[in-house]
Amino acid sequence: MIAAVAGFAVQVDISTSVNLQNAESVPYFCVFMALWSSAFIAQWKRTQSRWAMRWGMVGFEQEETDRPAFAADPQTALIHSPVDGELTTYFPPAVAARRARMSGAIIAVCGTASLGVVYCLFILNVLMKYPRWEHRLTPSTWVPGMPDTSIRPTVIGVANTAQIMVMEYAYRSVAVALNDAEGHRTDTAYEDALIAKTFVFTFVNAYTTFFYTAFVKQFQAQFGWTMGVGRPRLYECEPQVASGRSNCMLDLKTQLSSIFVSRVLISNVKEVLVPYYFWAAKRLRSRERAYLDDLAAAKQGDAPGELEEGPGGDDPKRPGRFARLRGRFRRRRDPAAPAEEAKDDAAAAEAPPEPQSDRALTPPEVEAALDEYDVMIGPFDDYAELVIIFGFGVLFVAAFPLAPLMASVNSYVEIRVDGWRISQRHRRPWPRGAEDIGTWGTIIELLSYLSVITNGLMIVFTGLFVENATVATKILYYLLYTHGVFLAKFLVALVVDDVPRDVAIMVERQKFTESKLITRLPDVTPNVQGVSDAVHVDLTIQDEDADEVYLDVPGYANYVASLPAPPPRPRRPPTAREAPTAYDDDDDWDKAV
Repeated sequence: MIAAVAGFAVQVDISTSVNLQNAESVPYFCVFMALWSSAFIAQWKRTQSRWAMRWGMVGFEQEETDRPAFAADPQTALIHSPVDGELTTYFPPAVAARRARMSGAIIAVCGTASLGVVYCLFILNVLMKYPRWEHRLTPSTWVPGMPDTSIRPTVIGVANTAQIMVMEYAYRSVAVALNDAEGHRTDTAYEDALIAKTFVFTFVNAYTTFFYTAFVKQFQAQFGWTMGVGRPRLYECEPQVASGRSNCMLDLKTQLSSIFVSRVLISNVKEVLVPYYFWAAKRLRSRERAYLDDLAAAKQGDAPGELEEGPGGDDPKRPGRFARLRGRFRRRRDPAAPAEEAKDDAAAAEAPPEPQSDRALTPPEVEAALDEYDVMIGPFDDYAELVIIFGFGVLFVAAFPLAPLMASVNSYVEIRVDGWRISQRHRRPWPRGAEDIGTWGTIIELLSYLSVITNGLMIVFTGLFVENATVATKILYYLLYTHGVFLAKFLVALVVDDVPRDVAIMVERQKFTESKLITRLPDVTPNVQGVSDAVHVDLTIQDEDADEVYLDVPGYANYVASLPAPPPRPRRPPTAREAPTAYDDDDDWDKAV
């Protein structure tokens, strides 16, 4: 929330500036965001290591077993390990390399297709700038009194959001199929490879439009790069600022605000309304089937001589549901029929339990009817959405300082929706261990460093902060900015430890305890003069440490306190050259000697 509050303050400053997105506070905010992202990553690593220690997940990846799919691969073989001679699984590196090259080629084709879709959006944006289309997209032409500003950027932003989500959904099945074919040994290796494949495609698909607007679009109008469609003036950025020169900062802001809002709406529709629709349709079909079954049973019960027959068919001892209902109805009409009432009650008591369709389902049965939550793909999709939002929140803050605030709102809504979907629309997931978030952490750190480059380019070249400087001066400013921020981020990462000191000590203590209680290593008494090896060391693990200073072994302070005092040090007799002198204590003796 610190970044969100700072971004809101900068946006207020922008709203009062004559240069709009080129306010003087923007460069300082970019430096702040770079340092904030480093602090955020460091805090994430520290919290992650603490929870890994609490849940016993430290070293989980080294102890992870092979995937069943890996063992079932025809190329996998059992060989004797060249290290210890034990039987181990072996996958030929040449086969793995060949499959990886094939996956890379297919990913390149998918990325090219994504670039083609983005190119179509560029062309659509140019065509919609023609006067006849621009006029139709102005709200004032629909309703008098509405704003006289075209909604074309908003339409393009919503279309871009839709294509991003559609292409991501279509590519996910391709990435999963490629990952399955590669044959990864463990779940962690499988997930890391899937993350890498997805991020490469997602980066091209999600961020290409914004990179184009920030770094290419304004030069198209300046140098006449029209891509064969329209005239150069159709590629100009808007609006004209006080200096008389256009820049694309406001265009980028409009696209970012559109994608944040539309992504929340489309994501909620995809994750809430669409599953709810299928769930409601399934429930309606089950009710229709139950109604048809009841109708068929009613028609069968109305037949002469078969009204008392139960739903089970020819069993005369099991009264049907409609027979019991008929008895209740008859009792209401004729209360003076005790014989018939006793007969119906006796028959109901002797009847077996009601069939499945005639009783309310228990909560476990209701949960069993829900969809299964994929413990591999489910968290993967949730992390992917959050990482993409993080990228939008840090890569282009120079153009849209409200991006951190919008990213926080998006992330909160995404987390709450995912929690509701997992707890209400899926069965209880199977527990699955993990030491960290895997490659997602590396991607977040990569986006943090990439944001320094993108925001530096927007400040120096895209915006009007140093518009009067020469190209050589701009390059110098850019190098000074990026190298200074990189140095500051490096210092933050150097000062803040990834693992807190108390967590590191507790991990070492756990290893020590495992060595004593599981591997049964013999106790080793600290090497103290005058202490026998038979002295027992207290290995009890306490809930907390009684003091701040302690050594590796719990209870060491009490152990040292119980040791006998060392014998007094003998006095050294004076030499012949020294006159005998009386000393009050040992300290005077030491000073004299």
